[in-house]
Formats: sequence, C-alpha cells, structure tokens
Amino acid sequence: MRETRRTWGVAALSLMAAVAAQGAEKYPRAGLLEGLDRRREAFAQVAREIWGFAEVGYQEEKSSALLQSQLKAAGFDVRSGVAGIPTAFVASWGEGRPVVALLAEFDALPGLSQAAVPERKAVVEGSEKFLWKRFDVGLIDRAVNGLAAFWEALAERARYAETGFVRPYVLLILAGAVAVVGYLLWS
Repeated sequence: MRETRRTWGVAALSLMAAVAAQGAEKYPRAGLLEGLDRRREAFAQVAREIWGFAEVGYQEEKSSALLQSQLKAAGFDVRSGVAGIPTAFVASWGEGRPVVALLAEFDALPGLSQAAVPERKAVVEGSEKFLWKRFDVGLIDRAVNGLAAFWEALAERARYAETGFVRPYVLLILAGAVAVVGYLLWS
C-alpha cells in the first residue's frame, strides 16, 4: 500500500513539475499527456531514487530534499519545514485558479525490505522462509487446523446424540448446568 502511495505521490508532484516547467499556456489539455510521456524516464528515476532511500516516517530527509530540488528546478516556490515538520514542504506556482493541493506520503516501513515485489518481504534474506514455514505454517496453521479438527470430531460425535426429541436436549442442558454449579461450589 505504501508503495502505491509513494508512486502516486511522486507522479502527482511530477505532473505539477511538468506543467510548471513547460508553462500551463503551452500545455493545453490534449498535449499534457504527451508532455508527461516525454519526461517519463526522469519521473521514473525520481521514483526509483525515493524508493531506494527507504526512509522511515518523519525522517524522509533525502526524499524531501530531492522532491524540493525537482520542484525548484521546475520553477516552483518551495517553502520547507511546514507545520513544524522538517520534511514537510509546500510548493507553489502561479496564482489564481485552479488551486491544486497534494499530500504525498511515502515513508518506508521498518523491518520490511525495499525489494520491488508485490508482496511483503523481510529485510534479512531467508527469514521469510523461517517465519513462513516455522511460525505461520508450523505453529499458527497447526493450531487453527487442530482446533477445527477437534470441533469437527466433537460435532460428529454429538450428531449421534440427536434424536429430534426435546428430552435429550433438556437432559444435556441440565447436565451442563449441574457441572457449572459443581465447579463453582468446589473451586
């Protein structure tokens, strides 16, 4: 999820930079996508650099500096340290309307690798095999499957006690009540 946020954040900032760098009057709506396509590799490089920094929350110093420098080079006025957060910044260009505001959140998660793969991957190679095979499959799956097998076997045996008459159920409830009262009195 964070990778998706990061990609969209960089793409949005890149879009703003592309519009500012070329001038909005030179980019009618139809030509905007062409302008973005021409700078595709530059945008992708910025995204890869930010991905490679892998900075955790509120410590995205390199990422913030890179984005600020890209926006300054594109003609934006950049004000950093917004809201008392050293890595937060506001980039402004032009005046009047439209007003576009973006929030890009792209911090890395501690303990996960930055491998560009569609699943979570542990930082230490091989540890996911241990965690998956020993902990998940070996402990959690066995516990869940064991409980399911126990209740299935219990239900199978209880099925034989079903007769369709009320008397066996009343006796079963009465036996349970006696067991609970007995436990409470003698414990």
